[in-house]
Amino acid sequence: MTRRKSKFKQQKKKLTKPARKVAEEFSEYLDLAISYHQEGKLEQAIANYQKLLSLKPTADVHNNLGVALQSQGKLDSAIIHFQQALILRPRSAYTNYNLGLSFQKKGQLREAISYYQKSLALDHTYVEAYNNLGIVLYQQGELEVAIKNLETALLLKPDWAEVHLNLGVALKQIGKLETATTHLNQASTLKPDFSEAYLNLGVVLKQIGKLESAISYYQQAIKIQPNYAEAYNNLGLAWQQQDKLDIAISQYQQAINFNPQNPDFYLNLGCAFQDKNQIDEAIASYKQAIEINPKFAKAHLNLGTTLLLKGEVGQGFAEYEWRWQTKEINFYLHKLPLWDGSDLEGRNILLCAEQGYGDTIQFIRYAPLVKEKGGYVTFECYPALLRLLANFPGIDQIVEWRNSGENFDVYAPLMSLPHILRTSLNTIPAKIPYLWFQEKQNPEKFELETYKIGIVWAGSATRKNDRFRSTSLVNFLSLQDLSGVSLYSLQKQIPERDIETLKNSHIQDLSYLLNDFADTAEMITKFDLIITVDTAVAHLAGAMGKQVWVLLSFAPDWRWMLDRNDTPWYSTMRLFRQQKIDDWEGVFERVKFELKKHLNI
Repeated sequence: MTRRKSKFKQQKKKLTKPARKVAEEFSEYLDLAISYHQEGKLEQAIANYQKLLSLKPTADVHNNLGVALQSQGKLDSAIIHFQQALILRPRSAYTNYNLGLSFQKKGQLREAISYYQKSLALDHTYVEAYNNLGIVLYQQGELEVAIKNLETALLLKPDWAEVHLNLGVALKQIGKLETATTHLNQASTLKPDFSEAYLNLGVVLKQIGKLESAISYYQQAIKIQPNYAEAYNNLGLAWQQQDKLDIAISQYQQAINFNPQNPDFYLNLGCAFQDKNQIDEAIASYKQAIEINPKFAKAHLNLGTTLLLKGEVGQGFAEYEWRWQTKEINFYLHKLPLWDGSDLEGRNILLCAEQGYGDTIQFIRYAPLVKEKGGYVTFECYPALLRLLANFPGIDQIVEWRNSGENFDVYAPLMSLPHILRTSLNTIPAKIPYLWFQEKQNPEKFELETYKIGIVWAGSATRKNDRFRSTSLVNFLSLQDLSGVSLYSLQKQIPERDIETLKNSHIQDLSYLLNDFADTAEMITKFDLIITVDTAVAHLAGAMGKQVWVLLSFAPDWRWMLDRNDTPWYSTMRLFRQQKIDDWEGVFERVKFELKKHLNI
């Protein structure tokens, strides 16, 4: 706010009597307005500024009135007065800055950037404008330019804790974690009660794997600010990463207590409940997130997976369609119209593989149903599955993934077919086998007199939550001692931790034979039983009608549902579930018991 009282006092003697009276009245209202404004009595300040405008509409009064209105959140009215101030004084860096701030508060970031840049063109030392411009550019995703502006702000004011915080956050975003930590530490040093600095230090440390240190910083942020909802939420995420789900849930609930309108907190609470297999509580949390933000794609997707876990297939697959609007699914979407399930009447349809190999094997079963709709079916397939699916029923043409072009009438991602075709639990296409493989003339030699078991113990390490679904080869070693049993590894990529264990075991490594899934299918035909964790081999063996035992984590993937040892997707599959988190020992005890019973040994 600006004050120009002395100017009016100096001019009084030169004024006529009526003009002098107006000047005195203006000076009186100006003093009152500024006094009220400084005391935070905004209504009284605004009333006096408005009176001043009726006496003499100056740039300073418009600007000060805009500042007061901005403080009240009346941003549109504030913008009007700032713009009036600029008409009267076009080269005001301060007024351009205030316009930028108002547009920033409204979320109109492009306009905010423009006015901050105008402010800086008029005053190259305007440190607040550099800081705010950096913040807005960060919000726009222009990280490198944001960092340059924040660095300039620090050159002008090196001891400004807030700029160190903002720069630390921006550097974290581009992966410069060490430098980010330096600035965040400096922010907390300059301002020891800076709870936001401690929060972001926790975020960076969690990102570099220092989870215990991250937790201590989150706790420090809460100590400074006991109602800091974001810190409770982040603390919950850290505890959940350590599988301390009850503590995580209590932290999310605290976050919700302090900010019940943040849908992210309900999403995270739902994820913790889902990890505990408390599915009804998870569903309630996801629905609450959606109630707050009806377009919250991640909450819809998670609601879909929990409904599928409960066997509510129709609604579950409907919610699963939200996956395209999340960052969870990295999939190339075609620009073609999405098929709606209606008769094709000779039109060309493109079916597309998506997500993992196992997903493709599981849902390729829908291709014959699509063909029944009367179209020409082309399947866009991953290279590793091309040979296996080359002659699959219902497919007229198979092409390599992303090499199909756009010369089709409609398309459908493979995992959208259950929704498009209105699948219920009772109408899953479950004719087994639906995949076959003819043995070669000269098959690999195996011990014919033993009971041959193919095993897989680890999935792709890049998959989210693989640490839960994969196990260690060590757990399989107890099975190799069973009389009359031979174990063969169908693990294509041997995890480094298991290489020595495999070499020192009696398990025969077949990885050198497994170039693609057709090779794996050929190997599967030679075995009496497949025992595997939740990987593509489980789906391949199930689709081939092979006896397959699947070992599941405590909180399994949605397709395996809950509390059952069979599945409607594969009639020859048997499920062995953990009874508590990370309880592989209990799983293998049951597997060994059932195997001995099966073999009468």
